[in-house]
Amino acid sequence: MKIKKMVISLILILVSFSLAQELSIDEVLDKMKLKAETIEDIHFLLTGKIIDADGTEIILEVDVSAMPMEQTTRAEFYQPDALADNITILDKDVVYNYVYLTNQATLFSANDPDALGGLLPAGEADSNAKFEFDLEKLFAGWTASIDGYEKTDNGNIYNLRFDNKEEDVVIDHVNVTVYEDIWIPTDMIFYKKDNSLFTELHFEDISVDAGLNIDDLLYLP
Repeated sequence: MKIKKMVISLILILVSFSLAQELSIDEVLDKMKLKAETIEDIHFLLTGKIIDADGTEIILEVDVSAMPMEQTTRAEFYQPDALADNITILDKDVVYNYVYLTNQATLFSANDPDALGGLLPAGEADSNAKFEFDLEKLFAGWTASIDGYEKTDNGNIYNLRFDNKEEDVVIDHVNVTVYEDIWIPTDMIFYKKDNSLFTELHFEDISVDAGLNIDDLLYLP
């Protein structure tokens, strides 16, 4: 009898595990889209690195607060050192860059590669400074697929891959990690055509709908 119960329990575990993997890429993207559309405010620490044209590694550490429905995002830079203590505010179609050393703010268009201190790739098709967690919209026109599914101590993970259909572009494909309990990307790794690393982004200490104030996001010293 005990053996029978063990077998039944094992079958139930396996069934539950298989059901958890049944989502298609379209279903995963739909869940992420729904999540992105319902976020009132979000705060996280963005870490990672960018490899520039000459192979120099630029370390990133940025404190980010956003109210997507207001189309407003605030980024306070810790790293790279050249941008330390600078503040960038994305407010709809404009970007305000506050430079700590000069105590001055500069206004940019949101699609200007210089809007984030030159960190955006100049000449990259459709590149802009807009904040977006809806991956279907962010990677519109790309080929999306599920690259893997795994269970971890911190939750179940979907590993997604987005392949660029365009030729002669900087970014060839992007690998994205998504936890199925929050449906927000926690890692985004961008690769060039030769499979070399272009940009590595990690979203840490994510807090959603904590009651952020729009005035706090727009404040400049």
